[in-house]
Amino acid sequence: MNKNDVLLREYVKLYELALSYEGKTPDTLSIYLKNLAAFCRYLEERLQKPPMLSDFTTDAVVAYVTDLRLGPSYENHPYHTTRPKPVSPATIDQRVRTLKGFSTWLYEKRYTRMNILKLLPRPKTPKLVIEPLTDDEVKRLLASIDTRSPYGTRNYAIIVTLLDTGIRLASCVA
Repeated sequence: MNKNDVLLREYVKLYELALSYEGKTPDTLSIYLKNLAAFCRYLEERLQKPPMLSDFTTDAVVAYVTDLRLGPSYENHPYHTTRPKPVSPATIDQRVRTLKGFSTWLYEKRYTRMNILKLLPRPKTPKLVIEPLTDDEVKRLLASIDTRSPYGTRNYAIIVTLLDTGIRLASCVA
């Protein structure tokens, strides 16, 4: 059987197994799989048939990114309603990084003769500068927490942990 005659989603399943074997966290795995599923849905709608490995091309990814830039955000999202504004540049970059990683894996496992997306540059994203809180803002924030209650003590500990370590909230609550 020709490798190009196999459904793209079958390779996504194999990729999922490989990522699990590598020890990717459940959150990372979930993001990769959601990104790949969104791309497969896009191809299926565009082609009017389930995509095959041969449909995974640079041109298809470029068309996908173009549609993401022009289309609404949160389309078919389980927790958000569709918004008319386009998908953020950071989300587009994340999706392209996922597709490039998948392309590299396909090549390394010899499912493709070349790394299909190797020469595809990642989309430009604006540099986001996060301004740190001033000492006065930190003092006001901490002073606003009532530490006489168990919830207040907990909240104080969480805020201090976030401020002192710089970890993301999702990592703190995990």
